[in-house]
Amino acid sequence: MWLGQPVLRPWREENLTAAGLGTLAGKVTAATTRPLAEAVTTGLTGSSDGTLHDSIANMFSSAAAVAGGAIGGLVAGKGSASVSALTGAAAAVAIEQYNDSAYRGKEAEQKEEDEEKKFEYRCSRSFGF
Repeated sequence: MWLGQPVLRPWREENLTAAGLGTLAGKVTAATTRPLAEAVTTGLTGSSDGTLHDSIANMFSSAAAVAGGAIGGLVAGKGSASVSALTGAAAAVAIEQYNDSAYRGKEAEQKEEDEEKKFEYRCSRSFGF
């Protein structure tokens, strides 16, 4: 780098604002539409449980997060409208997908603990210890 060369910043101030407001708007949108996504998915799959149900419901929630994030990014961004909308949408959906995977991980851990307790109970009843 020589003197006078501009320093390239990957995130401009307006992009950070677009990402922040986009994330907030995406989370609010996804959270408020999640019950609707669950109901629609239950109607489509005929079940309120299972991997297929969860995947489709998460797809609807991610789509809502993208839409909300794009609108939030568009409102907050000062520069290019398309860059601001994409920045907000990308930030919102990344957070939404992370939260969905963390939630599924907690559910899986709880299910595993419940299965262990059932197994221990059956063993204690069968073998008397």
